[in-house]
Amino acid sequence: MKQLYRYFIAIIFIFLLMTAALHFLPKVIMIRHGKGEKLHCPLEPSEVGHGSKSGEDKIRKWPEWSVIKKTSRKASSKLPHVWDNDNGEDRIVSQMEFVPDIQGDKKVLWARPSDFNVNAGEGIFSKCPVKHCTIVEDIDVPHIDAKMWNMQFSHMDVPRFDPSRTKNANQVWIIYNLESPLATPDYYLLDSLFNWTASYRRDSTIVTPYERWRPKEDAKPSKKKRNYAAGKSRKAAIFISNCDTTNGRMDYVHELQKYIDVHIYGACGDGTHNCDRFANQTACIETLKRHYKFYLAFENCNCRHYITEKFFVNALSSDVIPVVMGAHPDDYRAVAPPHSYIHVDDYNSPEDLAKYLHKLDKNDDLYNEYFQWKGTGSFIDTKFWCRLCALLNDPDKPSLVVESLSTWWRPPGVCIRQDQKWRDL
Repeated sequence: MKQLYRYFIAIIFIFLLMTAALHFLPKVIMIRHGKGEKLHCPLEPSEVGHGSKSGEDKIRKWPEWSVIKKTSRKASSKLPHVWDNDNGEDRIVSQMEFVPDIQGDKKVLWARPSDFNVNAGEGIFSKCPVKHCTIVEDIDVPHIDAKMWNMQFSHMDVPRFDPSRTKNANQVWIIYNLESPLATPDYYLLDSLFNWTASYRRDSTIVTPYERWRPKEDAKPSKKKRNYAAGKSRKAAIFISNCDTTNGRMDYVHELQKYIDVHIYGACGDGTHNCDRFANQTACIETLKRHYKFYLAFENCNCRHYITEKFFVNALSSDVIPVVMGAHPDDYRAVAPPHSYIHVDDYNSPEDLAKYLHKLDKNDDLYNEYFQWKGTGSFIDTKFWCRLCALLNDPDKPSLVVESLSTWWRPPGVCIRQDQKWRDL
């Protein structure tokens, strides 16, 4: 019995050692192979040196540098616009209109349909300008041009898929991610494994936003006058169930409540205001649309380009003014209709913000200025699968390699803490 007990203790001890090794060893390897640089928490206002100038390290923050290696198949030609993920544009419309000179057989994409809400086969591509693609589930299909993995892929999955044996030189591996860097696995030890990125970030190979606003050319505001404040007797609302976030949004909400009425729906409220968004999303949005003037579209973290349905669906589509917290002000300016929202970073405190909201509440003309964008554009279907198929079929597509997925996804300056403001960085 004592011997069995010793064996049991020994097994537990070995398990603990292995767990510690798996946790710490990858980070040690990163330090040793990262030019001796100190690893930074993505929530710190961190810096990374690239090159030198006058003997001193030149400090550059994202998005001024890239870890994606590109090799053009046409040595004498400039990288086509649809592939230029460093130009600051999302290239969505260009990719939607892109029809390459198709050569060869259909491109086959391997993906688990349950991960991406699609069915195996060619159906998802049937209405695309480029239809030469099909989705297969069987990883053992002899010829697979591309494989796409969801955000939960980590270095622990690599041995199972053995890329050294299963990935050929011309195969494209794609990482797909719609969550923030703070809600996804650490992507260390995935160097030079993936070729394309697909996410809401505008420096992705295939930019995949939650919504995409497209202004009409030479569009002018409608001459029809509508009072969007009419019949709205309540000030501000927020639907929220995740109460503990890195940007401290609930702390901000509670401070704001000292100066203006904010009704909290969801698990983070006190139960006074209820609406089950999972059971009846339409009814909740209708309540917001009919009774409230402002919606607090507060994301669960403050990260570059991370703007979700809270802004586009809950607020803009519901005829209320969004008060936003999350991405950098420049990011909202890049994707939102002009003068359609209020960013908390433009105010020194919740009290200052509340004063401005009270001003809008008392002046319908000022309030309605935030809706002059109506009719000047529309939200479009970005045709992700069509764009993916077109790019896969491009015979001149460049060879891309994400040399460090972790560095690309969590670079210095991509997220900030609760005690920071974008304007101060």
